[in-house]
Amino acid sequence: MKEKIKFTPEQLTELQAFFQQNDFTANMTLDREYDFSAERSEIFVRAKKIFGEYWLGNLRSLGVNRKMKNFSKDYPVNFLEKADADYFSEEISKIYANPEMLNRYIDRFFEMYEEPVMVGLDCYAKSVSKEIDDLTDNEIHTAVEKVAGVIDETLIETVMQGQQVSEIFGISKKIPQHEDFSEQLNQDKINFYNKWTHCKTKLGAPLFFSELSED
Repeated sequence: MKEKIKFTPEQLTELQAFFQQNDFTANMTLDREYDFSAERSEIFVRAKKIFGEYWLGNLRSLGVNRKMKNFSKDYPVNFLEKADADYFSEEISKIYANPEMLNRYIDRFFEMYEEPVMVGLDCYAKSVSKEIDDLTDNEIHTAVEKVAGVIDETLIETVMQGQQVSEIFGISKKIPQHEDFSEQLNQDKINFYNKWTHCKTKLGAPLFFSELSED
């Protein structure tokens, strides 16, 4: 998806206010228990993997250039990404496990996104020099899946903007903590220690209170 969704300042403020009032991650426990059959569990894992790829893929477009792998599993944004992925994956699993609900949501999808689906089918048909009516079932499935992927990515990016992910990154960058970083040595961690100890400045490393003289 080349063009990212653009909100006006007013729309963004309204979106963020909505998420502040309707935070679906607020009451989620850190270690959630799942009671899924093998089939549902497979869908959950697949949905979570796809969600994670979209979520992490949107960071750069939101102005975040830091690598998530440099930070610990307890890093605030890692918590948020995991909570989002768990929530959406569990909801998808519930729908997938209920045939009646699944059919209802498929119908709803085509009602809501008829225009982009038809545009996607038309573009695909032209790319293979066919008319839409001549496309095979597999070709239609491929085109619809690509359109659904763009819609999913747009949805996730909207959620991330509503949750103010880039702002959270900004706060943790200005006020970092030892616990933010992974156990592996990386440039972010090195920069933090240099700043924390002042070892690259004329001030030198700070003294402990016990090292100060009585004067």
